[in-house]
Amino acid sequence: HSLVSRILSAAAVILIGPANRRPVAAYLLRQLINVRTGARKDSTTVPMRAVVQSMSLQQMIAVAAYVGSLTPSSSKGR
Repeated sequence: HSLVSRILSAAAVILIGPANRRPVAAYLLRQLINVRTGARKDSTTVPMRAVVQSMSLQQMIAVAAYVGSLTPSSSKGR
């Protein structure tokens, strides 16, 4: 698969993925962008700043889409 097709697939999860997971992916992408741009710069973001600064927008989309595609695990039995 080409990079373009992977990015489009990742973005599709955010835009048209499972309805119950779209908010998770969109929220994560928004937070990654906010940390990178400095819109969010409270003390809790310190560990993420260096990581996010080295990520491209495509990588942020891919990470958000991946997280959004995961099925939450049950906490029963733990």
